[in-house]
Amino acid sequence: MYKVDFICLANSTKEGGRCIAGLRTDGKGWVRLVSTLDGGPLFHRHYKLGDGSVPEIYNVISVELEKHVPLPHHPENWLIAPTCWQLVKKCVGAQQREFIEQYVHNGPDLLGDDRDAVNVSELTNKPILSSLQLVRPIDLRWIVEESQGKCKVRTSFRVGATQYNLPFTDPEFCSRLLRRGVGSYPFDAIGISSIHQQLLTISLTGPFNEKCYKLVSTLILQPETRRPNEKKAFNKKYLPDWLLPLLKHLWRSFRV
Repeated sequence: MYKVDFICLANSTKEGGRCIAGLRTDGKGWVRLVSTLDGGPLFHRHYKLGDGSVPEIYNVISVELEKHVPLPHHPENWLIAPTCWQLVKKCVGAQQREFIEQYVHNGPDLLGDDRDAVNVSELTNKPILSSLQLVRPIDLRWIVEESQGKCKVRTSFRVGATQYNLPFTDPEFCSRLLRRGVGSYPFDAIGISSIHQQLLTISLTGPFNEKCYKLVSTLILQPETRRPNEKKAFNKKYLPDWLLPLLKHLWRSFRV
């Protein structure tokens, strides 16, 4: 068996289970954890951590692996061993965030080009070098659309000057958007301030109708960075409409 520590940077839905992946802390790039030789999804029994919790973004996790099982469309696949995953650290520090920053792709291409899918025949002849990538999006928006009686979430954004519109499979934020119903929404519609810097984890799906599709598997919110002793700005935009008048009234009452 082979033990690896990795920073969790992808946790998305996949075939009724999860796709969990991240960057190895030893500097050897991406690792995608799979349950079968052909890249099967992970279920709760596979990824439950030793303390009873489940992997979250920015967790540093230690996992034992059986062997490397690359596929033409997923070269980072590693088969997990039947052992319990261990939480090494809840959240990465500044040094590890700098380490992650080295892997942020500036575009304008995603996974080699600006298409939204790659033909399986191309991958068979020339396997992709990486099926996972971090990007910093520009003008990020959410789209909830109905197809065949089921609502799905997509995300629209730019990388450099190139515009993309890709499926979004982050379970936490998808559930927030689906509750809003069909429509197009700004980034902060998910209930998070736009002051946060964002990263997206781009992934390639398995084969479907002779193609592997690009999607956004995970939204990563980077901690807000401020200079020492700099106070966080107060933004009235995020207060309920009724609260600000009440606060003003209480303030005037105390001053009397």
